[in-house]
Amino acid sequence: MESKRSKDYTDELYRTLQAIQDKPCDPSLAEQYWNICCCCVATAEYYHHEHTREWQIARLCNILLRYADCTFRTTPHAYPIYRATARMCELLYEHPRLQLQLYKLHMQLLQFYCPDNEKEIEKQKQNISTFEHNIACADAGKYEDIIPISRLKHDPLEWTSQWEEVIDMADEMTYSEMGSYSRRMGFCHLFWSTRRHILYTRFQLEWRSPAAMNPKVLFD
Repeated sequence: MESKRSKDYTDELYRTLQAIQDKPCDPSLAEQYWNICCCCVATAEYYHHEHTREWQIARLCNILLRYADCTFRTTPHAYPIYRATARMCELLYEHPRLQLQLYKLHMQLLQFYCPDNEKEIEKQKQNISTFEHNIACADAGKYEDIIPISRLKHDPLEWTSQWEEVIDMADEMTYSEMGSYSRRMGFCHLFWSTRRHILYTRFQLEWRSPAAMNPKVLFD
């Protein structure tokens, strides 16, 4: 994917969205669709690298999902859309249902553009299977059956729909409450403490941080 360098393209993104809003998928708009995809990925990478407005990455992913589909349906061979979804897969966390949508689209695009890349396709199939299993377990309240996706333990609450519905609002509130506190030693503990407080007081969710879930691990 030869997209724009990582920087904040929010203004360009929303100008393009406004120009084509409410219009059905149209091959004549393929370039605008692709520009939207590139802006979404570059802006998400900027937020991630600069540690700013990371709670907006999920919103950018939702936009990408829509316009990657439009790009593919109108001009499937014109743009390497799978590269955009691959990059977004590396940026989206703590949104299991949205991640599942992204993984499914990415696998479909891989199967179209790179059918011989069996290793990557199999990796996506495994991701999809794990996320489907864990989401089903969370929905059924069977938290003990959730499969870990990293070496660190995480609160099973993070697989629930309640979590996914509020975490972006909670994180925006968290950063607002923390103000200009810099990302120096101990930042993660202040962030987790503030997030936990906001999740409990504003959204009635009891969340355990990675530090609480992994008491023998030293976090800095």
